[in-house]
Amino acid sequence: MAIIDAHALALNTLPFRDDRDLVAAERGFLGTLDPLVITDAAGEVVRDGESYNFLQGEPPASVHPSLWRQSQLAARHGLFEVVPGVYQLRGFDLSNITFVEGETGVIVIDPLISSETAAAPSRCTASIGVSGPSLPSSTPTATPTTSPGSSA
Repeated sequence: MAIIDAHALALNTLPFRDDRDLVAAERGFLGTLDPLVITDAAGEVVRDGESYNFLQGEPPASVHPSLWRQSQLAARHGLFEVVPGVYQLRGFDLSNITFVEGETGVIVIDPLISSETAAAPSRCTASIGVSGPSLPSSTPTATPTTSPGSSA
């Protein structure tokens, strides 16, 4: 069976009309930067969320439809409230950043891979005018952590 035939078979037999994954991906959405283009101090683009716009619509025959669907879900970007006091910024980097509001401050989990994308949550909440986590306005800095018994 050729690749294109296998992809067509998957498209016709897998439950792509079931949109529960798409609905779940939107749950808690508060807003996003539009367009999602993040630059560094020199104006160079660090993250261009618009480059994923090709994922809109149906997959080409050369791409497995499940991979296309997963890519569409992963390309969704914005600030989401997971549960009260827990927020995620998704799609602004290769990983997601999570904020947990505590009694004495905000715990930041996975500060992303660049200072520019790590600073984006404050820009996002200001731009969309929503109440989200109490984020610092400056760029966060990473503090290395080690496991018990290991050396830094």
